[in-house]
Amino acid sequence: DKKVIILSATASRAIYAKVFGQIVWVQISHVKHTWKRIQCSDLSHSRSTIASLNNRRSLKSVKDFIGDMPTITFKRYRHLFSSPAEVTLENCSGYDGLKGRDIAVIGTPHVPTIVYRLMAAALGIEFKAEDFVLEPQWVEHNGYRFHFMTYAHEGLRSIQFYYIESALVQACGRNRGLREDVACYLFSNYPLAGFEQHSTKELPRSSDSIVANKTRSIPQVLSASEVSGSTAA
Repeated sequence: DKKVIILSATASRAIYAKVFGQIVWVQISHVKHTWKRIQCSDLSHSRSTIASLNNRRSLKSVKDFIGDMPTITFKRYRHLFSSPAEVTLENCSGYDGLKGRDIAVIGTPHVPTIVYRLMAAALGIEFKAEDFVLEPQWVEHNGYRFHFMTYAHEGLRSIQFYYIESALVQACGRNRGLREDVACYLFSNYPLAGFEQHSTKELPRSSDSIVANKTRSIPQVLSASEVSGSTAA
């Protein structure tokens, strides 16, 4: 009977509880940051969205804004940006080459449905074939209420959010913003806790400033009472 201590920036309490049973969960991630964290969350910038001709204009405004800033995105679309980082959204854990630099992270990293099915089966989560229907819907998570393409099945939604959030947290942490005076600009419609939420329509011509112009298309911050009473994933 041994004690096991796991330190992770992307651990899921629900998944660890399923795997190990009773656990002691200590949240230490809500610490003071020295970095600036800005997110434009009105567009998904998923693989299909980036590939869409209809998104070219919005993507151009993002590219004009980030300029030569090192950019972490999908491997398939690295060539679209002037300074693509060596790491990609599919593989960015543990890299230290961007430490101390301002970075941009572009994309919402969905994974194949089969991954969610396998994880759900491994965790003993019951589901039916018809549960694997992705639909745009309003959800509450991480203190935000936002519109997202996801599952109505709460267990499957939790798994989906775990994979997306883990990849984004790892990518946004490549410049070591906990200890460095840097900035991270995230372009994804999956809101990360601690990031200022904006719209791409608010982007100036450079990253020097962003004019706040809150719109209904970005995630809405929930009040303390709404968070405590939420039953969302």
